[in-house]
Amino acid sequence: MIRFLKPVVYKLDNFENEFLKKEVELVRTLDSRKIIVTASGELTAWEREAKIADIFGTTVYRVVWNPWFRYSRYPIPAWFYGWKADSYKIPKENRMIMELQLEPWVPEGKMTDQKPEEMTKSMNIDQFKANIQFAIDVDFTQTYLWGVEWWYWEYKNGNTEYWEIAKGLF
Repeated sequence: MIRFLKPVVYKLDNFENEFLKKEVELVRTLDSRKIIVTASGELTAWEREAKIADIFGTTVYRVVWNPWFRYSRYPIPAWFYGWKADSYKIPKENRMIMELQLEPWVPEGKMTDQKPEEMTKSMNIDQFKANIQFAIDVDFTQTYLWGVEWWYWEYKNGNTEYWEIAKGLF
C-alpha cells in the first residue's frame, strides 16, 4: 500500500505573529541599534519578517538532506532571492545572507562522526566555491558564512583547502 504524506507547512498563527512583533518592540525600547529578523531563504515567504525588521536576513542552503529525498539540491537561481526581496519591498541596503551553507549537511549525529564520503555528498571543494559564487550572485549587502568550525577542523586534520579559500575572502 502506498501512502502519501500530507506536507507540513509551518505558518505562524496570529498569536505567534503578534508575540514576535511585541518582542521586537521590546528590544527597540532597550537598544537603539537596527534589528535583524531572519527567515529561510528556500522554505518561507518573507512578508512578515520584512514588515517587522529593520534589516532582513535569509539563509542560503544549496544542498540539503531529508529522510524522504535524501540529499537534494535546491533548484533556486541566485536572482530569485533579489526578486523575492523586491516583491516584499525590502530595500537593497537592508538585505543580508545570514547563513551561507559552507559546511556539510549532517543527516544525523555529530559532524565528527560523519565519514568523509558522507560529507562530500553535500559539501566538497567544488560545492564550497560554487556556494561562495552563488552568494556573490545573490548580491545582498553582507553575507555571513556558516561553517568556520568545520573549515578549522578540516585544516587541523590536514585538509587546508577550505581554510585557505575562506581566508582569501577576508
